[in-house]
Amino acid sequence: MKRSPLRPISKKRQDQRLSRAVCVAAVVARDGGCLFLAYANTLDLVREAGTPLTPFSGLIWNGRHIPLKCWGPPTAHEPAHRRNVDPNDPASAICLCSFHNGFIEDEPGFGYATGLLVRGNGLPLRKGLTGDDDRVS
Repeated sequence: MKRSPLRPISKKRQDQRLSRAVCVAAVVARDGGCLFLAYANTLDLVREAGTPLTPFSGLIWNGRHIPLKCWGPPTAHEPAHRRNVDPNDPASAICLCSFHNGFIEDEPGFGYATGLLVRGNGLPLRKGLTGDDDRVS
């Protein structure tokens, strides 16, 4: 009996990888780099201080220091966690470096507060450091 070797990656997965690579390239070209700092500057805490954040600033969120300097290659981040959106659509993604993309996944409260993550209904949940929640329309 002849046995043919298994494909290491299926044809369907190869096509998905290619489509995703095209999407990531389009998002990075459109946004020009990581947008984490721009979104972090929208926090009420930062606006009230009156001094915009820089890559060398310090920011404390829930007792944890947030590095603002970018690390790693740029990636496409989907604020809606791919709910009802095409993962290969550049319009549904923004550019973050791999470090900040991982940070948003680890600290979803920060993501909801800055708009880098959105709830299922499409509205971000603004959560301040005081624990008060209010919907943004």
